[in-house]
Amino acid sequence: MNQSTQTANPVSGADELFTKIAAEPASREIMYKTLTYCLTPRLLEDVKTQIRKWTGAKAMFHSPQAVINCLLETGGLETSETENSIELKTTPAGKTVADAAAPHSRLTGLFRSSPEYAEIFISIIRTCAQPKTIQEIENMLADNELMRHENIFASYFLGELEDAGGIEWDVKWVSTEPGIEAAAGWNLLNHK
Repeated sequence: MNQSTQTANPVSGADELFTKIAAEPASREIMYKTLTYCLTPRLLEDVKTQIRKWTGAKAMFHSPQAVINCLLETGGLETSETENSIELKTTPAGKTVADAAAPHSRLTGLFRSSPEYAEIFISIIRTCAQPKTIQEIENMLADNELMRHENIFASYFLGELEDAGGIEWDVKWVSTEPGIEAAAGWNLLNHK
């Protein structure tokens, strides 16, 4: 494994890293989580073990090592060797991406960019605190006047929430901890 070197401009490095991660939708959340996890230097084997534990790891097309290699090659992670092991650490460009891609930031951005749908997003997050099938979510939203009026389907909201890190697929749709926190925070801000 080659030691990754940080580019002189972390912003352009972050742009390249965002582009690469965006091209890997099945691994995107795992890559973001890996960058966040490695803000504190971690042993290579510990990172691989952690990746396997995260929800969504089973649905990835890549092995934990392939995810790590991708992040090393694109400048999101760097390595250092200790006596008998390899440590991984997030680079400044990787930190920029991890901060911008934090689920709370993405969810707040989603709620702000579509305020007319914020209540629907929040109701899905709350409902999925207990895992739900798409049919159960569609049934919950069946009487929503806005959805009928605009002819929008539940799958749109599920996709947006998954992309923002508010829910994830684990046999059924389930809310993430950041999703529950962002929904609660949004309600507090908008109901004072």
